[in-house]
Amino acid sequence: MANILVVDDAREWRVLFAAVLEAEGHDVVVACDGGEALALYDQRCSQLDLVVTDFSMPHMNGLQLISNLKARNSRAHIILVTGDIIRNRDVADTSVTLLQKPLANNDLVDAVEALLK
Repeated sequence: MANILVVDDAREWRVLFAAVLEAEGHDVVVACDGGEALALYDQRCSQLDLVVTDFSMPHMNGLQLISNLKARNSRAHIILVTGDIIRNRDVADTSVTLLQKPLANNDLVDAVEALLK
């Protein structure tokens, strides 16, 4: 299975996403904001297969995090999850998968599986 970094400032979403992904057999590491996520990514870049990040976070939003991640690894697989109104056209990087909160557990699982193929 995959090694996945989950980034969300809301503890309940971090816990939920990690639990859903771990139930599918993935290894998950979590971060509460963009700064922590970048530090973990820098430490584990070669071990991470995918990043699931929230859009609306303090200090660094999801799009800023994605930009930083793509600067480190242009082929990084990223899922952007948001409760805000964002459309695919608002995300400049077309390789980023966009999911809208609230979402069903299988929506996250399906998006992860699609990116890992």
